[in-house]
Amino acid sequence: MNELEQRNLILYFIEISERKGLIKNKYQEEKEKLSHLLNEVEEILMPLGHNKICIRLEDLIGSVIEISKNLFFEYGKIANTIEEDYILDYKALD
Repeated sequence: MNELEQRNLILYFIEISERKGLIKNKYQEEKEKLSHLLNEVEEILMPLGHNKICIRLEDLIGSVIEISKNLFFEYGKIANTIEEDYILDYKALD
């Protein structure tokens, strides 16, 4: 098995294990904690008439989560491109 196959085997193993509930994704855990915290904040602010702040906060949190997730994948793509297309053990004139 070559390096790419080994890497993909590990990634598929993690993905399937997460889907079957055998392991928990730290990203998902933290996202759930943030959601619970947002619910607590809403319980405090909504009765005081701060609905717009709650909506803006929820939208902003959702945007930050999506941006973070997309950046993670973009960085992964760039790392793969560098690994495949560049000579990483190149030494400049010594």
